[in-house]
Amino acid sequence: MYNHHLPSEAEDGVESVRGTNAFGVQQRLRKYFPAIVVAASLLLAGVLTIQDGWQRLLGGLEQPHHSALSPQLPGAGTVGQTFICPCVGLNRIAVLPRFGDSPPASLTLHLRTSPDEEHDLRTATIQATDLGSDEYAYFDFAPVPNSADTEFYFYVESTNNMEEDGEAETWLLRTTDNVYAWGELYVDGRPTNGDLAFKVSCNPSVAGVITSILRHINDNKPLLWGNVMFYAVLAVAYPGLTVALWLRLRASLIKERT
Repeated sequence: MYNHHLPSEAEDGVESVRGTNAFGVQQRLRKYFPAIVVAASLLLAGVLTIQDGWQRLLGGLEQPHHSALSPQLPGAGTVGQTFICPCVGLNRIAVLPRFGDSPPASLTLHLRTSPDEEHDLRTATIQATDLGSDEYAYFDFAPVPNSADTEFYFYVESTNNMEEDGEAETWLLRTTDNVYAWGELYVDGRPTNGDLAFKVSCNPSVAGVITSILRHINDNKPLLWGNVMFYAVLAVAYPGLTVALWLRLRASLIKERT
């Protein structure tokens, strides 16, 4: 019968080779650990940036709760809401109206930067004949650039139907509690408890999303870190540097194996 056991000298050689290989692996890990950390950090930064951009691209806002009615909207009265837009290219706001026996001729939404601002950023008018009571009324307007993370104020006014006697009977659905933490309900220009039921939508462009991300990254950053171009250069350098680190590590491993 053959002895399947290796001589002691051969076993010692095998163990020596194993020890040398293990030592070589440890040496390579120590040598390239900083490069691995840098590559992983770049990858994480890229993923977070893409995630932020995706949210700004597809983001929107909805406050659907309601338990009461706003004051009636006569021709000169207004009911509005402040909010912070979560996305780029704000282009649509919706509210929930309720009509009585005498609906208005139309509803007009005014978008402004704040309740104290006298000039409209956008206006939109929709005819009451196109609306249903307790159904969302959508006001569409040209996209507002750089709208992400920006506070806005809108208010709604009604226009009486001149062919009918009396005032139009129009209310907006609202809550009595402050359920939306980033804005307030306004009645005739004054803050009031509660919030309107409303929706906000955006129609972003790729350039708008990129600009918004860069503006968001450099907010409140000092010196070089507050310069948009610095992050633009990093965005270009990230992929190239990551690929270069990987190729260098791969070439070194192949060289040591041969």
